[in-house]
Amino acid sequence: MTEDETLWVTDSDIETITLLGTTIADRYRVEHLLGEGGMGSVYLATDQVLERQVAIKIMKGGPMAGQNTTRFFREARSLAHLNHANIVTIYDYGWHGEQAYLVMEFATGSTLSALLEGGGGQAQGLTMGRALDIAVDVTRALAYAHAQGVIHRDIKPSNIIIGAETKLMDFGIAKMRQDPSITMSPAGMGTPAYMAPEQALGKEVDERTDLYSLGIVLYEMFTGRPPFSACDEMPLVSQHIQVTPVSPCLRNPDIPRDIERLILKMLAKTPDRRPESAQEVLSELEACRQGLPTATVQEVPARRRARPVDDPRTEALRCIPLFSSVPGEDLGELAHQLTGRRYRKGDVIFHKDDFGSTLHIVKSGNVKISIPSEEGEDVILAYLGAGDFFGELALLDEEPRSATATAVEDTETMALERGDFLQFLRWYPDTAIRILAVLSQRLRNLNSQLENLIFSNPPARLAKTLLKLMESHGRGTPEGCEISLPLTASDLSGMVGANAATVRRLLRDLQTAGVISSSKERRYTVHRPEELRERAQRGTGRC
Repeated sequence: MTEDETLWVTDSDIETITLLGTTIADRYRVEHLLGEGGMGSVYLATDQVLERQVAIKIMKGGPMAGQNTTRFFREARSLAHLNHANIVTIYDYGWHGEQAYLVMEFATGSTLSALLEGGGGQAQGLTMGRALDIAVDVTRALAYAHAQGVIHRDIKPSNIIIGAETKLMDFGIAKMRQDPSITMSPAGMGTPAYMAPEQALGKEVDERTDLYSLGIVLYEMFTGRPPFSACDEMPLVSQHIQVTPVSPCLRNPDIPRDIERLILKMLAKTPDRRPESAQEVLSELEACRQGLPTATVQEVPARRRARPVDDPRTEALRCIPLFSSVPGEDLGELAHQLTGRRYRKGDVIFHKDDFGSTLHIVKSGNVKISIPSEEGEDVILAYLGAGDFFGELALLDEEPRSATATAVEDTETMALERGDFLQFLRWYPDTAIRILAVLSQRLRNLNSQLENLIFSNPPARLAKTLLKLMESHGRGTPEGCEISLPLTASDLSGMVGANAATVRRLLRDLQTAGVISSSKERRYTVHRPEELRERAQRGTGRC
């Protein structure tokens, strides 16, 4: 190590270094760290009495006294009585210094989480039959635990080991049905991505709480991703409480309908609408497995790895209203589909009647949307700045463009191709449908604006147009607010819904009244925005 290098050592590192090679309870020799979680660290150890490998979980936190000590040992004894082929067995428990520990069966294999991600030596997805086998084994484990009065409360893929046998592990925050006051960790409340609504709300939990979490796991196994995702815990928990999951068949059309129906029943928001017991779920899963064709080899989609949410493209999308409600993981994937494009001042991005398949999002610069008039001049429909988007109909079908888009100044856009959006729709249908709903609302607003052009008077429309341009392209000057774009009467006529001669006369009236003024470069400065707002509301002025 050089003089410029610094060695950073965490408390966890110190604990690991301290424990390695030590012997706990004069019996368990600690070999190496297996993994770390929210409640403690798990080590591989050798049981020197029975000469076998075991896993030891060292619980986090300092000494526990009084009632907490009683709770820990009473529940550890209860969990140690669980004896099932699909549950990791607890062999022993006690204290090592000031820390509680559990000695467990060392189950070899990969976690279901690693398997879904293509890790653990598995390069391909699960077959439908294999996914059903895993589901049956985990449900058997739950049915047994529930029969013994134990509620797991943290069912998730990383707590399921896939090896020679499927094993459910980590009953670290389990709850004993016969004594609701006892829990291994009062602070432990489960994992947000797999948490039942009543658990998230801090309400009473029972066996059906585990069934909800198992339903999330089944959903993920059969579709490749969980039904809900978000970059923060609170939005994720809110989805569990309020949002209806997308049908699994929309994400994987090969899922048998009986499995889809069962999963959706398990994901009911209220426990009363879920299956009554794990045994009921087990019976339905076994029936589905028997009904599955022997030759079924469809692969369940591998879980897509989350794109980094701190990617610059993701951050750019996060600031755009169209994507403000998109969860972080989905937003990262959508940003990955975008390509950057640059246009110089005056470049035509596309012409009216061109066939196109690209939605453009303005990242910087300004874009003019226009259509040609019968006199051959451009009628400007809108000026678009950073965060605005155009060409949205291209996502639905390759239709001729209805207007021309031109860069008013050097402009950069983020382009989304129709084919890439359709791929995104396949993986994230709920988010894609939400985006399409926003686009649909935008089209309805445009239709409403067109109706306003027809039925409202030009003076009010001109006042509203100038106010809008002032907000989007205005900059403060000693005289007022200058609209940075050079505008002619012809430019404004399309936005106002009147011919150029009428707009020219109305502009002259506003200048005479001292509401606005114009420079030689045809840049308008608004001096009295309050009066302009009054004209917009009352429609005062003359034609």
